[in-house]
Amino acid sequence: MSIGTSRNVERSGKRHVTRLSSIARQVENVRHYDQDLYQVCPDCKFPQLFAEVKGYDAHDREWEQTRRFAMFYGRGCLAILVVEIPGDSQIGVRKFSSHSGLITPTVWAGENYLLQTLNYARDIHECL
Repeated sequence: MSIGTSRNVERSGKRHVTRLSSIARQVENVRHYDQDLYQVCPDCKFPQLFAEVKGYDAHDREWEQTRRFAMFYGRGCLAILVVEIPGDSQIGVRKFSSHSGLITPTVWAGENYLLQTLNYARDIHECL
């Protein structure tokens, strides 16, 4: 079993690994993903947004599964990559729309922009 890259602190021993993660790694020929956050409609319970958080501006392939979740659910669901660089007050946000299939460039702003993005996902959601 590969330990992955040095950036993967869960596999490098610098962070506690859950029992679920330890046991799941014994299953061969599958990939496991954790979802950092998903926002759902309180009425229809369908997702409005899926988010992946990284400590660096990640390549598109590193949040591809997050975008797949948004595409699967559709109805205006967004996927976002949130970049939180340690020691930096700015937050980077990239958005993917299940409507257009397009990914925006990273917008470097403060917490208000991220909050606006979360509110926007709520506002454009197509409830059942």
